[in-house]
Amino acid sequence: MREFPGLKFHRPRIDTCNLCDKLNCKIRAKVESSDSPKTKLDLHHQKSEEAQKLLRQRFFSSQEAGSNICSLSMDLEQSIEQRFLVSGHSFMPCDLDFALVEKRKRVMNVFVPDDLINVIESSRYSPPLKVFNMSNIGFWNIKDTADTFLNTTNLKIGKAVAIRIEKNNPTAIKSKKVYSEMLPWVQRDVLKRGKTLDSLRKVELKKLDLDSKISNNKKKSLRAKIDFLSNPEHKKFYRNF
Repeated sequence: MREFPGLKFHRPRIDTCNLCDKLNCKIRAKVESSDSPKTKLDLHHQKSEEAQKLLRQRFFSSQEAGSNICSLSMDLEQSIEQRFLVSGHSFMPCDLDFALVEKRKRVMNVFVPDDLINVIESSRYSPPLKVFNMSNIGFWNIKDTADTFLNTTNLKIGKAVAIRIEKNNPTAIKSKKVYSEMLPWVQRDVLKRGKTLDSLRKVELKKLDLDSKISNNKKKSLRAKIDFLSNPEHKKFYRNF
């Protein structure tokens, strides 16, 4: 470092698109490939821009008088349509809040979970962000039921850009691989053979197990640092861990 006094390292970027990073590296390194990295990157960006364009169109349509389009709704009566943005390019209004929290966290010390509440609440002053403490009362284990009744292998949801679930046939999932409104939905039944919708509706969900998954070795390592803490409440937290 003495030989390079002007050498500096910028803070690494977070939440970037893995595919963009990979293709940009190939472009800068001039990697020879049968598929042009520049062409693949342009197509990737076009897909991202199309998704963002569709999101903006739906949002503005939902603001029009008499519109039957909801930009976000969790209580649709007939169908639920979920559209997936391109990973790494899903810029949402809430991303600004996340950025403020990350910026605030860099200048504050976090020793216990409650310190994170202070970080979030102090990251924005007008209007301030609110934190709601949640218990395990409202968390249910749906994975066991899904594994018993559903088979989503043929759905290939990882490649879907949108899915639709309708009230009159909720186990027939409709999906699309492109954002175009002109192409039809592809429907696939995800209910396993021998299972019925009536039996699925009668299943009693179990509460999700939220017990601590921290190993004893990790707990021992954390407690070894108690003497270095100055706040008595922080010491108490790790002793009762």
